[in-house]
Amino acid sequence: MAHFLNVPLFMMKGTEWNLAAGSITPGQTGSGAFPYLRLDCGGAWVAKFNQVFLKDDDAAQTFSAIRMAARGGVTVLTVPRPTKFQPWPVVDGVQITPSNIPHSDGSFFSDGSGYTQKIIDVVTVGAAAFRDVNLTMSLIFCGPLRSGESFSIMHSAQDWRVYEIMSVEIDGDGNSFVEFDPPLREAVADGTEIEFDQPRCTMRLSSTDAMNFTLETYPHARQNVSFIETFFPA
Repeated sequence: MAHFLNVPLFMMKGTEWNLAAGSITPGQTGSGAFPYLRLDCGGAWVAKFNQVFLKDDDAAQTFSAIRMAARGGVTVLTVPRPTKFQPWPVVDGVQITPSNIPHSDGSFFSDGSGYTQKIIDVVTVGAAAFRDVNLTMSLIFCGPLRSGESFSIMHSAQDWRVYEIMSVEIDGDGNSFVEFDPPLREAVADGTEIEFDQPRCTMRLSSTDAMNFTLETYPHARQNVSFIETFFPA
């Protein structure tokens, strides 16, 4: 039985999310070309968190505990995808994000902060089959989609999966018709909730030493870690 672990979103210098093994080449042709063939599975996400900033003892202990709980890749992890491209909605000229929700009278707390909660509300319009690369979305409370955004779907069998939008068109009903990659990991029903606030993916450590921990005493520990998307039998 697989164990699941939610990985917190640490501060870090940078992150890489790329699809690996999404295409193959049969080799060089007689004319010198290198043809590529796309695999219909779309490959698997590989995520690298570079220089995770462990600013204090609590952060370092949390990182160390996750490393041990990951069991060298045995434990299934729910890994957040950091992104700057969330389509946050704008209300009265103010962009609404999870950390700046005001009181009912529009005011904030004395330090200028607001409430925190899930903001973006998007659902699918119509169903989509396994390995489809298009969805129609109803943007109930959301900024306009421009392409380049990442989103997640919580699938019934494959759990959380990340997708990235390549193109967006507005249909006659005002919904957004999007093309994305990789292909759907599982069929999607009409009215399925789309997660834009904090995309996340079901993964494992990419290798047994992918979360090695070196404790630095000055100025702060900075660690690297990498994950790879994992799949469950159909």
